[in-house]
Amino acid sequence: MIEQITTLFRLCYPGIVRSEGSVRRTLSHEENHILTRFEGDALVGAAVYYDDRILMLCVHPDYRGRGIGSELLTECENAIRAAGYPSVFLSAGKKYLTPGAPMEFPGFEGNRAFFEKRGYVHTWGEGECVDMMLTMEDLDDLGVHLGDTVPGVSKKQTLDPDDTSNRFIYRFATPEDMEKTADCVAEAADYFVKYYQNRAPYEGKGGDHVLIAENEEGLVCGALLVTEGGEAAGLGSVGCTSTRKSFAGRGIATNMVKAGTMFLKEAGMTYGYLGYTYTDIIPMYGRAGYQVSMKYFMGEKKF
Repeated sequence: MIEQITTLFRLCYPGIVRSEGSVRRTLSHEENHILTRFEGDALVGAAVYYDDRILMLCVHPDYRGRGIGSELLTECENAIRAAGYPSVFLSAGKKYLTPGAPMEFPGFEGNRAFFEKRGYVHTWGEGECVDMMLTMEDLDDLGVHLGDTVPGVSKKQTLDPDDTSNRFIYRFATPEDMEKTADCVAEAADYFVKYYQNRAPYEGKGGDHVLIAENEEGLVCGALLVTEGGEAAGLGSVGCTSTRKSFAGRGIATNMVKAGTMFLKEAGMTYGYLGYTYTDIIPMYGRAGYQVSMKYFMGEKKF
């Protein structure tokens, strides 16, 4: 069954960047409840939910417009309401296939309208949740590489380029850097700290790395996760960008993304990717060449 649902998910959302193993593991979680629709032996619709979250709602393209999606959505809602939850959310949560309901890609221009018609609202207000990608073949040299030392710059204040606290070397962290890197992330974005307390990326295991911006006084002022081929061969990713609040606005985040992306290109990656990001930092990633590849409807419906 899980194989069939995975195939249906891939058919419905071909632009979603998730490895086959990751999709299967998420769908197979013991907390999940699965609803299906068959036409003979063929799976034509499926919904997966847990707690108050709908992980997936898919209908085969050849069977849309027959009410299958509406029926599955209603069954999910009824079960979630009966369990005592005040709202139902579209994906996200402690495990997810997509941050929200995928929308605005070929074949799904009406996906948001489908949910809004049924009482869902976008919980991010005017903000957008997106994935971004770039093609390495089209990428010019971004001007920042691992090992470079670059003075911070600011549009709001004059900074001394010779000030050792304002000169940053961009390098991969080692296990000895883990504690001070986590300290930086805790100040910048504490919800990312858990990702920086795992020793493996500091050792470069599984193609994962921690890229840091460290000033010449030894203070880690920024951190970024960089992965070679994590979700698919030839696909590199950057994410969980964090800059100390006291050093924000000096170009550190942009330079980390540029250095990480250049590493991925030099490592032979075909594409660069980042997922589950948001409106305010789209321009920062855009300066390294990333473009929005998917938007998500972060839907909620109150009962």
